Amino acid sequence: MADLLHYIGRFEQYARYKTFVDIRSENHALPGIKILKESKILKTIDPDMREIVLRAI
Repeated sequence: MADLLHYIGRFEQYARYKTFVDIRSENHALPGIKILKESKILKTIDPDMREIVLRAI
């Protein structure tokens, strides 16, 4: 699951910085984690598993 969600931050990264290069913008994992937490997409997953997924991202 984490591998599928890992790149979700790329969309925000490109929208904000017009680049996919982390060194020129920010680590794409950070906005991805923020998006997942705010949207509560992972709310139905066991809290321990949710934490593992977020850390893996």
